[in-house]
Amino acid sequence: MTTFGGRVLVTGADGLIGSHVAALLARRGNDVVGTTFRGDGAPVPAASAVPLRRVDVTRPATLSGLCAGVGAVVHCAAVISVRPGRRRVVWVTNTRGTANVLAEAARAGVGRVVLVSSVSVYGRPDNLPVSETHPYGPASAYARSKVWAEQRFRSACRRGDFEGVIVRPSFTYGPGDRRTLPLFGLAASGRLPIVGSGRTPFHGGYVIDIAAGIAAALDRGCGRDPRAYHLAGPDVTTTASFLTTVARAAGRRPPRRVPPVVGIGAAVVGQFIGLFTGERMPFDFTTLSFLTQSEHWDISEARRRLGFEPKVGVEEGIRRTVDWYSRHRWFRKSRS
Repeated sequence: MTTFGGRVLVTGADGLIGSHVAALLARRGNDVVGTTFRGDGAPVPAASAVPLRRVDVTRPATLSGLCAGVGAVVHCAAVISVRPGRRRVVWVTNTRGTANVLAEAARAGVGRVVLVSSVSVYGRPDNLPVSETHPYGPASAYARSKVWAEQRFRSACRRGDFEGVIVRPSFTYGPGDRRTLPLFGLAASGRLPIVGSGRTPFHGGYVIDIAAGIAAALDRGCGRDPRAYHLAGPDVTTTASFLTTVARAAGRRPPRRVPPVVGIGAAVVGQFIGLFTGERMPFDFTTLSFLTQSEHWDISEARRRLGFEPKVGVEEGIRRTVDWYSRHRWFRKSRS
């Protein structure tokens, strides 16, 4: 199997997935440059050796010359925020920003582009496991922006701007992730309950496996009529098992169970408080959806066509993540 050996631009290389993709490509010998939107000097744990250029993907002027000498682009940059009042930022960044990056890649004659999308494009799927042919059913501004980006991307590829491939990672977690830190912190403290039976299927992916899948897509998945591939972990668990594993890895007792009506009530309260304060509350509709939405992603196409083979199971991935958070003092494990 051939490996792409040229220079690679990774947008959003200061995020969880982008930083691990950039680090993986650099380790294997690619010349990698990344982009960041942050100017606060925040560390990029996985890709500290990768040079970063500060850009605003919604402003084409900041992208000028970005793709010069670049053979491939991995477009990870996106806003995932679920904070109240952030819908416009999410939409503009993920649509206009994607269009600007694709246009810059086309102008520079980039040969390959990997679009990092999301399994959220399906909304709440009807049948499990979900294959890549399942129809779109986005239920949030973020998911709608990803559908828009996929459609724009397909048009660019079919027009001959470059060859491309779409990857749809599942819920991704791992070292350095600030987005899921509150979730892990609540679960580790035992304050995130199991809603209902807890038997809802949960299918996440450890970031190292997701990054490996994206690299495989870059190497072997690009074409003029881009395919989409699911990237997820090797095993499917339940929400109860996931939360219990996090708590135990942190040295805590397993979380308590609450009836669905209690979970719904707590989510309503959290959502209203968030609307008034402008800050996302720990338990809101997004948290409730995470705890109650069934997920099982069919990754057979990625295995067959890309050679994708995730290696890190849920228990091992959670242990590594909790250890990293504790080691970097993002939260404390119990000494008991």
